[in-house]
Amino acid sequence: MKLDFENWKLEISVSELLDFALGKIRGATPERLREGILLHRKIEKELKTRMPDLIPEKKLEYQMNIREWSVKLHGRVDAYLEGETYVEVHEIKTVIFDSAQEESFDIKEYERWRFQLSIYGLMAKKSSGKNVRCFLHIIILPDRKEKIFEINEDIEQKLLRMLENLILNEKLHYERRKELTKYIGKLKFPYPIPRNNQVKLLQYIPALLEEKKNILIEAPSGTGKTAAILFPVLKFAITRDFKVFYFTAKNTQQAEVLKFMKEFDKEEKIVTVQVQGKEKLCETNQQNCEDCIYAHTPSPELDLQEGHFSIDKLVDLAYRYKTCPYLLQFKYLTNAFFRVADYNYILKDSNVFVESPKKSIIVFDEVHNLPDRLRELYSVEFSEEEFYQLEKFITFYPYVFLSQTESLIEAFKEGIYSGEETKLKNITKKLLYRFFRAYEIAVSKQLGFLALKLQEFMGKLNTLKQIIKYGPYGIVEKRGGIKYFILDTEKFFKDFNKKFYSVIGFSSTLRPPYYYLEMLGFSSKDELVILQDEFPRENRKVVIIPEVSTLLRDREKTVDKISFIIKQIISIKNGNYIVFIPSLEYLGLFKKRLKISGYTLLVQNAIMSHSERKKFIYKLKNSRGNLILALSGGIFSEGVDYPGETLDGVIIISPSLPQVTEEREVLRRFYEEKYGDGFKYAYIVPGMTRVLQAAGRVIRSGDDRGIVVLIGKRFAYKEYIDLIPQHFYTESPYELISRDYLKEIKKFWSFFDH
Repeated sequence: MKLDFENWKLEISVSELLDFALGKIRGATPERLREGILLHRKIEKELKTRMPDLIPEKKLEYQMNIREWSVKLHGRVDAYLEGETYVEVHEIKTVIFDSAQEESFDIKEYERWRFQLSIYGLMAKKSSGKNVRCFLHIIILPDRKEKIFEINEDIEQKLLRMLENLILNEKLHYERRKELTKYIGKLKFPYPIPRNNQVKLLQYIPALLEEKKNILIEAPSGTGKTAAILFPVLKFAITRDFKVFYFTAKNTQQAEVLKFMKEFDKEEKIVTVQVQGKEKLCETNQQNCEDCIYAHTPSPELDLQEGHFSIDKLVDLAYRYKTCPYLLQFKYLTNAFFRVADYNYILKDSNVFVESPKKSIIVFDEVHNLPDRLRELYSVEFSEEEFYQLEKFITFYPYVFLSQTESLIEAFKEGIYSGEETKLKNITKKLLYRFFRAYEIAVSKQLGFLALKLQEFMGKLNTLKQIIKYGPYGIVEKRGGIKYFILDTEKFFKDFNKKFYSVIGFSSTLRPPYYYLEMLGFSSKDELVILQDEFPRENRKVVIIPEVSTLLRDREKTVDKISFIIKQIISIKNGNYIVFIPSLEYLGLFKKRLKISGYTLLVQNAIMSHSERKKFIYKLKNSRGNLILALSGGIFSEGVDYPGETLDGVIIISPSLPQVTEEREVLRRFYEEKYGDGFKYAYIVPGMTRVLQAAGRVIRSGDDRGIVVLIGKRFAYKEYIDLIPQHFYTESPYELISRDYLKEIKKFWSFFDH
């Protein structure tokens, strides 16, 4: 769609108009599209045989005036035939029906198809000046039965009303944007005195966005990155009618972003929506949405032009008006300039979540998490049991179909175990099409369980297609099956980054920077911004205690000694401390030993609700003498602020390396080939990233003071200590290795007692 408000011109396609008037429909699967294309060609060929002058995919245009506007409508009809006194237009559609649905089929219920065809008929009539007949061909899968309907509807007035409504909506949006541009021009940075690093970001980002750059930012914890990045991004986006999408790894980070929006946009003029999946929004526990009363209740007529809509607010609104919160969420998304969501929404299906990529700015919080999240999303397992079940299921089908499908399944099994890429690509494509046909038949025979199983398997095959596309990929044999996963995330993110106006990623921990630039698909044209810590170095004491081994085999032997060290350290100054431990099993060993007089012990559980997490934070903010045992890389170590005297120190036990698994070992071999040091990139880098994230919880402002204690021999090894950022030390990271940690920590705290 092209809109020119200066010259009052509108150019729009029929499909765009229908999306506006009747709602956008989700795209079909690749298999369904392939089937549809083949059937279109078949019908067109049959029509061409009967009518040699028929033109397939005929382009049609209709020029009209609506008040002061000049409107050009365009589209392509599937088949067009022009005679001396008449014109015929034909549209071809496919549906999957069971026998009951086929019996009760009523063309009146398919308004979009009827209206689309009628618009083409009107366009043909206006351009030719002849009488027009409109034919709708419905192909019912899987049997490919054809029903032909002649549609004779006078839709000219309805079409004009649709276009008038669209123009009015766009004019309102245009006026709204002008108001919003004025409004945002007056907004000030929400904090009275920006920090030095914030000032730099406030200057850098608009200039880099003007150049359409992708930006990767490393800035220390406590910089106020979220505010300093979002403020210029939102101002830039709104003045250009762009949208901003903010993605996080954890819900706690989303809460911080919504808090910033309240401070920045106090009048709530910038429509902001926190996006969640259906399972997190629904409180009815209804398995089937069709059986839910809320799914059939119309959404209320609410003001969609303003407001901040967190999940809690959306749920409250939905249940107040007795409507579905998930559907209500999408109503607000239409006008949302700013959307906040989990990584998965954009990584799995960016084409659905982002309507206009080239008018969209993507922001990734804690971007160091992105490569591993992508590998999780683009991994798939196939089991022998699954193949056995599929072979059993397809015995429902005719012998010819059965024999062909069985041979394909066998070829696919050979392919996935051999990992031969070309063979696997071809078989996967064939098998997808074959199973789509099986799915159609299952639906038509009302075999719901079978249809669901086939759908699940097709989802796996489509994931495998993506893994092969973005290779190289890893293959791991599991008990009774096999797993595929993406190894090199660079290729995926290179493609991803090209789609949008700009992609911005930021974190306090991007060590080493060149590794993250590559893994996240940034090119030499993109910008890397590294900011140094600006807080007084004397406010933080970092100590490495290398005298104890934290290797897996030594943990039982050294847990008592480490517990004693912890007791000594927190006895120097009564306050609030978090001990970060790499695994739940290891954490359990300390839980039994750390009963310390004057301290309340709080222990992170494997699964914690939002309210349980809030209780822990509340305790830290409102009382002293709390000791939390928490997991490195968990909910208390990233995206959480502990301001002022909330936290006096963190004690980090062990470098928190990922577990040795077959998948991780495949990744290590890949990195060995790519960088010449597989262990560093598969284990040390992600482990030390968790450590540095946890260390960053202590100092969040220029007034904060605290200690960071790293316990374990490996922290003193070169390959580990070299990853410690410069703002932790004066001249060399080796100066952090302590000879007398008690004396050093006492001296640090005594400096502030005077």
